[in-house]
Amino acid sequence: MRSPLSRFRSLSGFTLIELLVVMAIISILISLLLPAVQKAREAANRTSCANNLKQLGLAVLNFESGARCLPPARIMRVNKDNDDDDFKSRGGATWAVYLLPYLEQENAFQSWNFNRWYHYQNPLVRQFNVPGFFCPSRRSANSDTLYSVSGDPLAFPGGSGDDDGDGHWEQIPGALGDYACNMGSSSLSTKGAFRLNNPYDKGVRLSKITDGTSNTILIGEKHVPIDYWGQGGWDCSIYDGDSPGCSGRAGGPGHPLAQSLRDMGWKFGSAHPSSCNFVFVDGSVHSLYVATSPAILGLLTNISDGQSLPPYD
Repeated sequence: MRSPLSRFRSLSGFTLIELLVVMAIISILISLLLPAVQKAREAANRTSCANNLKQLGLAVLNFESGARCLPPARIMRVNKDNDDDDFKSRGGATWAVYLLPYLEQENAFQSWNFNRWYHYQNPLVRQFNVPGFFCPSRRSANSDTLYSVSGDPLAFPGGSGDDDGDGHWEQIPGALGDYACNMGSSSLSTKGAFRLNNPYDKGVRLSKITDGTSNTILIGEKHVPIDYWGQGGWDCSIYDGDSPGCSGRAGGPGHPLAQSLRDMGWKFGSAHPSSCNFVFVDGSVHSLYVATSPAILGLLTNISDGQSLPPYD
């Protein structure tokens, strides 16, 4: 004879069909909840990215208050004891190095030798990652892809990177970054807040930004095609002035914002859906839709075009 307790247990158990129904309901609830969780996570990442750019903007303004100019895009005159003029204009530090002391990274800044090329810096400082240089929607300072895998060679025949003189040069890896300085509306522009080529190692003075600091992009998110992280042309070291294309970007009719993660081209772009974050010269942060007119983008990257800026937000 079955006891009342055993009878209660048999009556209170789930049948297989009931269990399957419960599991189906749970699956549906999770599928409904997951997009909301992902959306919340992306919103937090976007806010964190905007804060990174805010800190970079403040760092630039703090630099300017002492130097009376913005940081240079890169140093071109280094290794002055070399008699070859071609080698003097090679491989100096970029704007990212100059900002280190204003990002609470004074020790790394003091370890940088400004009289030597990027390639001859101490590996510890050359590969020093700053958390604020990374957008969390793309990667973090703890990601697998943190150092350049190409694009930073000690590239001159017979140099220490080309021991056998065969024209194949050793890659000198360095820290990466997800932000780029504004070099104007094209790769040949001289109207950006930063200049690709400046033999005097000086940055742009605020007085030259006649279109207004609130109308001019300073630094923005750097587009890197998803299959090219750490690779030269898009994502070599943010410290390497010999490869300035990896620490700067252009924006304008020939360089619209990236439309997707696989978009190819030297342009601004982000891992955020539909938008890209920028900090302007006045320190304000704006998010531009990827469909923003390239003509408007060109006005925002040009420091002195003298044209009226139409609404773009």
